[in-house]
Amino acid sequence: SNPGAPQDVMLRILADEMSKVSGRSVIVDPKPGAGGTTAAGLLARATPDGYTLGILPGGHAIAAAIYKRLPYKPIDDYSLISMLTDFPFVLVTYPDHPVRTVADLIEKGRTETLTCASPGNGTPHHLAMELLKLQSGSDLTHVPYKGAAPAIADLMGNQVDLLCDQTTNTTSQIAAKKVQAYAVTTAKPLTTPALKDLPTLQSLGLKDFNVVNWFGLWLPAGASPELAHRLQAEVARAMTDPEVRQQFDALEAAGRLRGEIVLVRKNASARPCRQTNFEHVQQRLPAVVWHHVIAGRITVLGNHLVEIVACVAAAQHDARA
Repeated sequence: SNPGAPQDVMLRILADEMSKVSGRSVIVDPKPGAGGTTAAGLLARATPDGYTLGILPGGHAIAAAIYKRLPYKPIDDYSLISMLTDFPFVLVTYPDHPVRTVADLIEKGRTETLTCASPGNGTPHHLAMELLKLQSGSDLTHVPYKGAAPAIADLMGNQVDLLCDQTTNTTSQIAAKKVQAYAVTTAKPLTTPALKDLPTLQSLGLKDFNVVNWFGLWLPAGASPELAHRLQAEVARAMTDPEVRQQFDALEAAGRLRGEIVLVRKNASARPCRQTNFEHVQQRLPAVVWHHVIAGRITVLGNHLVEIVACVAAAQHDARA
């Protein structure tokens, strides 16, 4: 991640608490670039001895689907320790944009082109906009930037029409009225004061629109089960610490703080999963057939677009069960 980005701050909070829990120093070493594939490649090549861990975001699963070649195997080169959290997105525009509602926005997009910024090609932000385009029938032109900061800056400068970005980046801007918010991308309304009155895109007629950007903690493949279980226990202890929860809340992350493992079988409908020695595995997905993004097929961008981590995690854990 980029130094100072929400996931970088989140990792530093977790690293500090894990240092206390484990009695070992945990050092954060940001490796930004190439939509997260730089960090993913470095993690894949690391020795699986427990000294190198990595936070991989929703873009990790997306990269497996949109790039023909990657310097790593998105499933086989990693072992999931735990999901950490997920951040919803907010659809925003500049304050004096003449279109004030999602309905009018969709109508305008069907008669003329609207520009949509994102932090880069292939990011969850980008795919969220593509899903909006697909479901609404609007003509949206993607404008990729090198990160969220320049995208937000150009939006506030009236250079682009729209941006779909994480709550960690947009909440303070919405509260300060530096951007105008249309709706949130989650299935249910959010509770953050600045966002609680915003409708969901689902409630406005975009069926099954439910997009978040997840973050999980991973090991290089090949680590012993004993090591993985010990790290899982340490993460669980760190994530339940009241101070950690308070600091995560300070990130204005309206998403759920998660320390549990989420498993779903790859290439299957959401039927019960083997727990593979993990307690309290939470089955969270609806009874639908996935669109197998990990397999490289994005013919339909279905619901829960960015929660593809289920496919990544399940393929590995089912194989080792």
